[in-house]
Amino acid sequence: MLKKNLLVALIAGSVACTLQPVYADVNLRIDPINMIIGSYKADLEIELSQGYTLSPTFTYHESGNFIFRDREGFALGLRANKYFSNTAYKGIFVSGELRYVDMETSSSHLFRPQTTGDATGFEMDLMVGYSWLWESFNMSLAGGVLLNTFGEIEEKDASGDFVHINDEFEDPEAKIEYSLGWVF
Repeated sequence: MLKKNLLVALIAGSVACTLQPVYADVNLRIDPINMIIGSYKADLEIELSQGYTLSPTFTYHESGNFIFRDREGFALGLRANKYFSNTAYKGIFVSGELRYVDMETSSSHLFRPQTTGDATGFEMDLMVGYSWLWESFNMSLAGGVLLNTFGEIEEKDASGDFVHINDEFEDPEAKIEYSLGWVF
């Protein structure tokens, strides 16, 4: 059901972006590295003016046995980029992204009972990077910091008893991003 809703949102976002005026370029970006661990992210980057872009972002995350913890969830967000070359999708850029995240976790340790927990919150990325553009194909590499409001996730066992608090989402994290894109 979650995958179906995400697909519908992605299609609706794509249609909305294609209804922009003819002069606006749209860049569809994906993150191929994170697909290996089960995180599927797509951005529809719309050029607002010279060097400024805005994009809705869609992420579906599903990883099994990720350090004895399964995760599943989705994120919807909005990202803004400023390209210092004054050409969208090319050169040095800074970006900020705000996402709403809904995630479920479960652990499957051999020596403890299985636990489950869920969290909703916001994440914010602040990134600096470089983007290469060849006609309509582009590639970017960026680094920065990821902040979130999840705090602690309370996990419970099958009977509903409190087991422990998972606090892995509390601290700011370093983030590296690699993406491929196509302008149309």
